[in-house]
Amino acid sequence: MAGGISWVGRSALAGRARPSQSTLADAPPRLLGHRSRAPAGGTLASARRAYTVAQADAQRERAAAWRGDNVPGVSLEQLAADASALARRLRLPPHDDGALRFYSEYTRADGSKRSWCHWLVPRVLMVGRYPHPDPTAHPDLLHRRCASCGGPTLDESRAHLARLLGDGARVRCFASLLDEVPAQTDDAAWPADGRCYLPQQDREHFPAPFVRYYDAVMRAASRADGDGDGVGYGGADADGDAVAAVGGEGEKGGAGVAWPLPSFVHFPMRDCAVPWSDGAARSLLADLVSRLDVDTTDAPDGRAALYVHCWSGRGRAGLIGGALLALLRPELAPAQVLRIVQAGYDSRAGAGLAPARGDRSPQTVEQRDWLENFVMELRELRQVQ
Repeated sequence: MAGGISWVGRSALAGRARPSQSTLADAPPRLLGHRSRAPAGGTLASARRAYTVAQADAQRERAAAWRGDNVPGVSLEQLAADASALARRLRLPPHDDGALRFYSEYTRADGSKRSWCHWLVPRVLMVGRYPHPDPTAHPDLLHRRCASCGGPTLDESRAHLARLLGDGARVRCFASLLDEVPAQTDDAAWPADGRCYLPQQDREHFPAPFVRYYDAVMRAASRADGDGDGVGYGGADADGDAVAAVGGEGEKGGAGVAWPLPSFVHFPMRDCAVPWSDGAARSLLADLVSRLDVDTTDAPDGRAALYVHCWSGRGRAGLIGGALLALLRPELAPAQVLRIVQAGYDSRAGAGLAPARGDRSPQTVEQRDWLENFVMELRELRQVQ
């Protein structure tokens, strides 16, 4: 899938009007994903199985359509209009650097703490690292003086996913920008054990695999912890759609409230690179804006977040996260967007401990130039309008 896009997840758009998102009704079907189906009163296992099969079917149907630049056209004008409508509905408070930190950490092999992620728009947009064990997780890397030695363990990863899905973040969509691994929903592309290794020439420094997180997310989203921080299966709604019950006995009312299960997006980008075309980038951004619109509308209190990740959560994720930040906060100039993206990364525990590497977010000059040009074009468009 390195040459294409796979947007696979659920869409709550079918048969539902979105006055603030006029483009969604006209968008090509392959942009919108789908929503999972389960028979009313079905079991948790049957709902999860139906959801997985539906996503796999959609993946196979769409794979051939998302090659190279063959993507549906989304104009910058329409993208900006839809994002502005969403921002008005969300009524975002003024930006505050102090609100960017998110407290979810893991411990490296040398005993130091590292954060997984940070907010760019608190309670709405989060940027972070791969949310499961990755090739840095091998403890032997400590003895090879690797700057990223001893990444997160499986237990730390599960705890992180619980925080993302729980009341602390309410993440309802995971957007992966990795071309190192397949789409999370693609059963056929992942090895049976859910472990994907880097090419042989890279394994001297990174011998551990990426561990697939799709099943872990679905399990976490189907289990209430009883403390008001979990997400449990809620059966099926009136339309037969599989839903999750957010909260537990700790929630006001005791029984929790029903949400659809999380969705997944895959937009593969090479490490340290930029999107292969502006059209592809706009299509991705339009899809993420539409998912935020649907998820926050469906949420019981209007709270739902998007988790954008690459490997470390500073290069590719900083670029796409910064573009979304500019779309949701049109008052920001290019320099302000770049400053906030960096401030978010700097809020993470352990950031700046390797000054020789230059811990910048976005990571490369090319990525920062791309983001600056995108924001400039966006502001010029809005000034004309």
